[in-house]
Amino acid sequence: MKRAIIGGLVLLLCTLSMAFADVKFWVEPAQVKLGKKVEVRLKGSGFSPGQELAILFVADDGVITDISFALDKTPIADDKGNWEVVWDCSRFISKKIIRAGSYTLKVTDPDYSVLAETVVTFTEAQ
Repeated sequence: MKRAIIGGLVLLLCTLSMAFADVKFWVEPAQVKLGKKVEVRLKGSGFSPGQELAILFVADDGVITDISFALDKTPIADDKGNWEVVWDCSRFISKKIIRAGSYTLKVTDPDYSVLAETVVTFTEAQ
């Protein structure tokens, strides 16, 4: 009985890990120049069609913020599992939350379980 339960759990974990194996999350551009009006395009692929997502920003002090309020729309995967939103990060820059450096962005499900993450780098304007 224990072997059957353990075998079932292993199979379930393998299935779940394969389900998220093709999930991708990236930003365009990967390097962003600091300025007064700054927008970053966030994109994802391999998500479940119709899946609603949340995006988290990790500040350099470790504080995590849901940036939904700064997106042009709610990220929801289309029928092919792709999504794209624009993040207006100008307020983060003006409040000095974002300075020159690299920051982690995490895409999560509505319960904040992390599905993928990426890095965006901000550089001084020349």
